[in-house]
Amino acid sequence: MSFRKRFAGASVLVAAASALVLLATCSSGSRQSASGVEVVHMPAGTARYFPGEAPFAVGAIPDAVLHDSQRDKDVTMAVEYPSRGGPYPVIIFSHAYGSSKDAYTPLTEYWVGHGYICIRPSHADAGVIRVPLLPRPEPARERGRNRTRSRGNATVRTEPPRPAPETLWQGQTTADWANRARDISFIIDSIGDLEQKYPELAGKIDRTKIGVGGDNYGAFTAMLVAGMTSFKTTPPLHPADSRVRAALAMSPQGVSDVLGLTPDSWRDVKIPMMFMTGSLDRGLGENGDPKWRHDAFADSPAGDKYFISFTGASQKTFAGGVGAISDSEIYRGRPQTDVYGNPINTPPPMRSATVMNPGRRIFGSVEMASIGFWDAYLKNDSNAKEYLNDPAFPTLNGGAVVVERK
Repeated sequence: MSFRKRFAGASVLVAAASALVLLATCSSGSRQSASGVEVVHMPAGTARYFPGEAPFAVGAIPDAVLHDSQRDKDVTMAVEYPSRGGPYPVIIFSHAYGSSKDAYTPLTEYWVGHGYICIRPSHADAGVIRVPLLPRPEPARERGRNRTRSRGNATVRTEPPRPAPETLWQGQTTADWANRARDISFIIDSIGDLEQKYPELAGKIDRTKIGVGGDNYGAFTAMLVAGMTSFKTTPPLHPADSRVRAALAMSPQGVSDVLGLTPDSWRDVKIPMMFMTGSLDRGLGENGDPKWRHDAFADSPAGDKYFISFTGASQKTFAGGVGAISDSEIYRGRPQTDVYGNPINTPPPMRSATVMNPGRRIFGSVEMASIGFWDAYLKNDSNAKEYLNDPAFPTLNGGAVVVERK
């Protein structure tokens, strides 16, 4: 067992400078969407959180293991915790298909730095995709085809659109889905065992304040635990865990025959939830429409529900993959609306790319929005709730964002 501490004091000044750049580009505006849901675009305000800020030092157990005797399997997990004080709320985070407990460290360390215990289990599919962000090989006959487009007198190199990440795990069975959800509930069952086996956790975990998050396949897992139902089986698959108080779904799924999801699938999701996606977060179907990822929010019952879409974000954004997309690629020659038809603001060019490039700006916004959500619903922080619900919602992604809430 190894232990590490991360001190972020030196990074706070850089984080604050980045936040000031965000604030300097702000404008405001809001309107009602066609469904009557409030839509907020780049409101002015003072940010309560800063990207990269970590007030607490972080300790870690990178390879914690607990045995589930009911399934006769070991569940391996990474556990991160504030090195001093406690008890703290716990967030259990479910990885995307083929990833593992070793991913998402930039995001979860940010949460831990704000006073949370984060547990990242490796599910049975961990490691299936070992290098998910590298370009795939392309047959020689296809090279050069559909790779360029003209823009005025310039030729811009493009890449063919990638399929939705769900295509990677369509071979998973409903038993695989249930086992992922069971991993989450098993960890909740075993918090006492975890504290006993790893004394550095003793007294640090508040068992009454439990959140669950996940990315893509992990979002599917988190939504199942939060109350979502898949009608793929008879009886329907409904592995909800009533001990979970709030959930965060990054790159969530929508209505799908393949996944057994109908508009009724989210009727029992009554806990607070935040859904995150982006304009490049392709969905299932021939056209890969990112609007598919809005279904989970739209079909969930009203009450402490939030939907955030970042222009320029794809599924890999939420793992800390900043990508290479530029502001010019996001905006140049395109209508100034997002994929939902709502108007967006174009941030002015940054004077220095070293301050915060577009990908890092989005990820910083993911950090700030998510920690506001956790603070509001796991710590019952009234200031955080005001942060999320005030019409002057702080600047996110330089204004290239849509926030819906109900």
